[in-house]
Amino acid sequence: RSNKEPLNPLPKPQESTSKGLSQDHKTTLESTLESSLISQNIDEAWKSFKTLTNSSSFPSKSLTNSLINHLSSLNDTHNLKRAFATVVYLIEKNPELLEYESVTTVLNSMKNGNTAAPVIALVKCMFKNRFFLPFKLWGGVLVHISRKSGSFIAYLSIFNETCRIAIDEKLDFLKPDLIACNAALEGCCCEIESVTEADRVVEMMSVLGIRPDEF
Repeated sequence: RSNKEPLNPLPKPQESTSKGLSQDHKTTLESTLESSLISQNIDEAWKSFKTLTNSSSFPSKSLTNSLINHLSSLNDTHNLKRAFATVVYLIEKNPELLEYESVTTVLNSMKNGNTAAPVIALVKCMFKNRFFLPFKLWGGVLVHISRKSGSFIAYLSIFNETCRIAIDEKLDFLKPDLIACNAALEGCCCEIESVTEADRVVEMMSVLGIRPDEF
């Protein structure tokens, strides 16, 4: 990403918020972003958002999440990719701006679009950057899309990781539910046909206090 400084700076430059972006310029971009969302001019809203982030600045939390929700609601692949890219960028750069509901909106939109790879990539990104959402907000989406797409190996890897973190760091909100555990057991038995992996799932369920049922 290039960072272009003006060749002839003004004699009295305004206070800079980041990398040459003045407070007035930031305010103008945020106003444009807000008005563009209201008028459903998504391309202009996206342009304003990119100008801000390319200068290592960010719009307000409410505007940021409003943009994500708008992009996710348009039912087209192009804007869903924008929503996905925005969430990943924020998780990596400024996760405090993200509301849980916005992340789940993006995940559900990708589930409805039957796009397994981005769902799996987003959950892995959350784990990598320790952006821990309660399992109940994303686990069901992951189970659904993994079953539908046959992405069991990736699912089992994420399932094992969330169990490990829930156990090691005592984060009960990351504990998978019974449906997720049954999906893991089903995959171990029917997909990879591994008794060892199935036993591992049962052991983790025991440690987490999740009682198995018949499936």
